Amino acid sequence: SKSGNYRLKIETTQLELFDGNWEESSEAQYGLGSGTNNTDSVCEKGKKLHRCSECSKTFSRRRYLLEHKRIHTGEKPYSCSICDKTFTWKQSLTLHMRTHSEEKPFSCFVCTKAFTSKANLKEHTKVHTQHRPCRCPICNAAFKRKNNLIEHIRIHTGEKPYSCPVCSKAFTSKGNLQKHTKIHAEERPYICSMCNAGFKSKNTLVEHTRTHTGEKPFSCSVCGRSFSCRSHLTFHIRGHTEEKPYSCSVCKAAFKRKRTLVEHTRTHTGEKPYTCSVCGKSFAHCLSLTCHMRRHTGEKPYSCSVCKASYMWKSAFVKHTKTHTGEQPLSSTDCG
Repeated sequence: SKSGNYRLKIETTQLELFDGNWEESSEAQYGLGSGTNNTDSVCEKGKKLHRCSECSKTFSRRRYLLEHKRIHTGEKPYSCSICDKTFTWKQSLTLHMRTHSEEKPFSCFVCTKAFTSKANLKEHTKVHTQHRPCRCPICNAAFKRKNNLIEHIRIHTGEKPYSCPVCSKAFTSKGNLQKHTKIHAEERPYICSMCNAGFKSKNTLVEHTRTHTGEKPFSCSVCGRSFSCRSHLTFHIRGHTEEKPYSCSVCKAAFKRKRTLVEHTRTHTGEKPYTCSVCGKSFAHCLSLTCHMRRHTGEKPYSCSVCKASYMWKSAFVKHTKTHTGEQPLSSTDCG
């Protein structure tokens, strides 16, 4: 029947989000079963059905019902052997494990970018199929709406028309300003008399004011270098002692700073939280995104004081300066 065909299409193509991962739907996971949940009968067209006592959904097999009940009980029997995260469905665990192995079996047929799940690939393909009539005359990036294009062009012009009423920091878009103002929304009773920035504790305010006064009361006993706050001195001293208190639980690599460890773990998880607003490419590190954006904006922040040549990357700039000093150029990574 027509309704039967419609139900089959739903069962085979619907996508649902469970445990933070997209999965292809199944009778077991989504309770579609026979499609009936408005009768107390356990039989339909001569077939025995298994009914959920919590929500009355029915299933053709008992094991589908047992798996479905995890939605109500919160049971998550599938555990990741690397990070101990737990999941309701085996397929959720399979998708999650790809974040550790970096396996990405689903590739875009247009740009060959790869993804861990079919649903993520489907979402990505929209950037190729959706109509984007508003095109940037500078870098050719395309947008669906004129407003998005206007905000994007400010990356090139440097215009920042939205200013924070608390600290006066300026932004290219209203959305970025709204994100920024959240840092002021929390109670910060200690206000800097010079720039009006607010802080939660008096000690943090004292450390901050040193950025205005230039005071650096904390000195290294080894090399004499001075710092405005004690934590910076602590990090610096580890350069002399080679102390690395932050260790990776996966590969045992050690780091001086917790922030560096957090960035390192992304090489295992595959997490790339920094996304380019122009082309959608993602990066594991904020600095990588900053460097990448220069390809769109054309920004060249490194200028030679001798011949005024300018460069996008620090490594290219350093290599260039050695042509003036006569030193042998050393190879290094871009964005060094």
